[in-house]
Amino acid sequence: MRTKTAQRNSERVATAKPAVSDFQTTNETRKKYYPKLPSVEVFICTLLWGGGVIVTVCSLIPVSSSYEKKLVKEGLLDDGWIDWLGRHLDNTDSEWSLWKDYFWDGYIRGFIGHLIIGRLADNIFPERRFQILLAYSLAFTAYFLHIEGFLYLLFHVAIQFMSVRLTKSVTACWITGLGLMYFLHNTNEAMAAFYKTDPDKMYILVICVGMSNLRYIGFGLEYVWQHRRKSELNAGKSKMLKKTNTRYYDDGEDPDLTFMDLLTYQMYFPLLLGGPVMNYNEFAEQAKKPPPPWTSGRTTKFIMNLLKYATFHVCIDFVLHYVYASALLYESWSSNEKLKIYHLCGLSMAQVGLFYFKYLVMYGLPAHIATSDGMDPPGQPQCVYSKHRMTDFWKLIDKGLHKWLVRYIYIPCGGSRNGSLRAILSLTTSFTFVVLWHRPTRRHIKWGAMSWFGVLVEFIAMEIYRTDAVKELERRYFTPQWSRRFRGFLSCFMFGFLIVTNLIFLAGVKMGDVYISRFYTENLLATILIHVSLYGGAQSSMNLE
Repeated sequence: MRTKTAQRNSERVATAKPAVSDFQTTNETRKKYYPKLPSVEVFICTLLWGGGVIVTVCSLIPVSSSYEKKLVKEGLLDDGWIDWLGRHLDNTDSEWSLWKDYFWDGYIRGFIGHLIIGRLADNIFPERRFQILLAYSLAFTAYFLHIEGFLYLLFHVAIQFMSVRLTKSVTACWITGLGLMYFLHNTNEAMAAFYKTDPDKMYILVICVGMSNLRYIGFGLEYVWQHRRKSELNAGKSKMLKKTNTRYYDDGEDPDLTFMDLLTYQMYFPLLLGGPVMNYNEFAEQAKKPPPPWTSGRTTKFIMNLLKYATFHVCIDFVLHYVYASALLYESWSSNEKLKIYHLCGLSMAQVGLFYFKYLVMYGLPAHIATSDGMDPPGQPQCVYSKHRMTDFWKLIDKGLHKWLVRYIYIPCGGSRNGSLRAILSLTTSFTFVVLWHRPTRRHIKWGAMSWFGVLVEFIAMEIYRTDAVKELERRYFTPQWSRRFRGFLSCFMFGFLIVTNLIFLAGVKMGDVYISRFYTENLLATILIHVSLYGGAQSSMNLE
């Protein structure tokens, strides 16, 4: 029998709603926090930010041209559409290159097969459609990842299930999940042996198993929580029935989770190879619903969204023929230091933009394919240029990961409704897991620590802002508009911190140090202009909210 605290945490996970202290404020609260500014001022702020991003990124076009021959010689550019555009293609972003290399062979062919099998199942065996889709996913994954990689994935899934099946323990679930994560991070050489003729496919397997790690940990926790709920329910009914001297029969309304349930969830093909992650409780609830009819409106919307992602895919490649945002990072550090500071700003904005747009396609397209089955997974990220707060960035750049962290770590650790100390503990545990999941390299540790610090500062700032003393001070000395301008001034520093934090994740610690030193120590005027633009970005972000 678990403790009352554990019971309350489990109930909170099942029924939790967004809390104000989790920064999920209502529209009414946002209107008070972000009062309107004059239209001219909003336009100027938008121009400062949007114009600054566009101008600095475009300034990289001549820089890319000047380095083109050298980058080609060093093997950092591909021919791409050189016969058409007369420009080489920056193909040094490993994630985007991997996506493109297996775009047809793995993703598109797999998605087409899933759509065909799924629509046949909808019409012939609608009540068994997810079992049919499971059979298809098992067969295609064994073909695409090869039998060795396929068995490696199933090995992870089976070990996690057996752990929770035998122990019914949250602790065992986490120990097994973290152990399998460590095993994944330290078996690259063994996995490389699976793909001697196709070594790049090993990274597809690493990504696939890494995303699966989130799913089978989440499923394991759901399994344990269900078992405990049923045990407590049965114990309570037994006591009641014992008093009345009657017999109790289990009505079976809440059947035990099985390995087949885990496989159906784990191997759901649209989300299998790269995400986004979808919590098991949401997946199971949506999978119970009958398949929605394919009306002309739904069909048209589905096709138009496919065309949207295809267009984004082509646009990313088009831009990478003119802005060598990733290849320039492979230049010696001295050459990056020789770039003019506004070119360096453009390089940082291009890196952040590429990060957003590639995940717009890599997460948005699989999530859209899943909607064909009536599912509603976390979809494409929101634009990183429009989020000035670290907290909002973490919520909206990977919505699936955020929801996973909230359900399986943040709330069980206490969340924000048990006081500030428990909220900080929950926050720290969540970011620690994120670093471990990505692999605790120097880059990821620094990125995770800075992200944790940024969210913590915002949490503390929001708690201070809600105090009566601050509200009274604001009421007496600031109009609503000037209060917002002052918050925009403070926010521009956190906005810059957010950008530098992401650049460390994208470009590495050394390049992050180059950005920090040059943005803040090289030229006072440039530092001021950068923060004026960031102020415009913070105000534009507030206006969008």
